[in-house]
Formats: sequence, C-alpha cells, structure tokens
Amino acid sequence: MLVSPKNPNLTQRIIRTVQDTFHEDHQEWTHCGVYIGEYMICEATTSDGVKVANLLDYLPNYSLRFRRPTQGNKNERWSIAIRALMRLNEEYDWKAIARLARGWPIGLHNWRSSKRRDSAAICSMLYWESYGEATNRILVETPDAIALPADLSATENLRDQDVRWGLI
Repeated sequence: MLVSPKNPNLTQRIIRTVQDTFHEDHQEWTHCGVYIGEYMICEATTSDGVKVANLLDYLPNYSLRFRRPTQGNKNERWSIAIRALMRLNEEYDWKAIARLARGWPIGLHNWRSSKRRDSAAICSMLYWESYGEATNRILVETPDAIALPADLSATENLRDQDVRWGLI
C-alpha cells in the first residue's frame, strides 16, 4: 500500500523533494505499508518504528494506492507479509532520512547479505527487503542507495491492485 498525504508534514515534504527525479505521478507517494489482511498493515513509522496499524486510519486525509508483485503467487505474498511482521518493534531509521535530506547515499545492505542493518527501518525498505527475502528476487535496483516510495510506485515489478472496498 502506497500513501500520499493531502497535507504533508516536514518529513513527507523531504521525501517528495528527494523523489523529484521521478515523474510527478510517483513523487507524491511518501509512505508505504505491507498489507497483512483484515484492513491491517505492517509499516515503519517515524513515531513508533515497525508496527501493525489499521489502514482505514489513513482515510480521509491520505490517498492510497495498492500494488502487488507481477510475479509470484499467493504463498509469496503471504511470505512478504510475514517477513515484514518479523521486524515488528524495530526503530525508525532517522539517520537515513537525514542523509536523504542532504542528498547523501545511504549505502544500506543488500537483502541477500547475511547481516542485517542495525535494527532500523524505513517504510519503503521494509517492503523492499521483505519482498527480496520472500521471493529471492530484486524488486528495484538500488545500488548504494535506498528504495523510496517512488521506486515502489514506478517499478514494473509491481502492478496496481483494484480495491473494491473503497467504493462501498
């Protein structure tokens, strides 16, 4: 799930600025979560780190976009959710946001490496790493950088998912 705030705060404005090399359709997405079922998501937030939240809490102040892998099956999608949930209570990576604001490369680990980062998460990396661990495929090439929400919006490795409950 990708999230676009109707009234962005400072962190969200920084993320949009960092994403200015993307087409405007992708720049607007400043947050994401991993859908785990029953209107619940696993997300990394600046206030609580990695947590479970109700996606309905984002309505009506945010636009939501739902995407799923173009490859794979239902078991892989569940595995992505489980991998994200395994990171519950990790802290938010404020250092990465500061580096993004300054335009510095982040240099996060490759999901294939055996060593995890120092227990810190960013929303888009939570999905990116969970996807890689669950599927053994690369979602978005991010050498010496961080996968941003705009990367998750722009990649052809994810496709939009029609969500009919929004019409009810």
